[in-house]
Amino acid sequence: MSRDWSLSRFGPKTVLCVMAAEPEYGPALRARIRPLITGVGPVEAAAAVGHALAELKAGDGLPDRIVSLGSAGSRTLDHARVTLTKIRD
Repeated sequence: MSRDWSLSRFGPKTVLCVMAAEPEYGPALRARIRPLITGVGPVEAAAAVGHALAELKAGDGLPDRIVSLGSAGSRTLDHARVTLTKIRD
């Protein structure tokens, strides 16, 4: 898996931005972030994020936050829902 994504910084926090598909990554986002593109589906998202977190833990360190820009593979999208999850060792 190539690493064409990078952690973003928002104030003091590092963030792993995650998206399912390249077509969702428009010009406004391209100007601000380089997200991890996971592929469509919950298994694909889980595998890609897990791989990225393992790579980060072994090197740069884990991000403070993970932001999924989309439905994270959900079959029942809850529009405008924001979920915050803290990463633990």
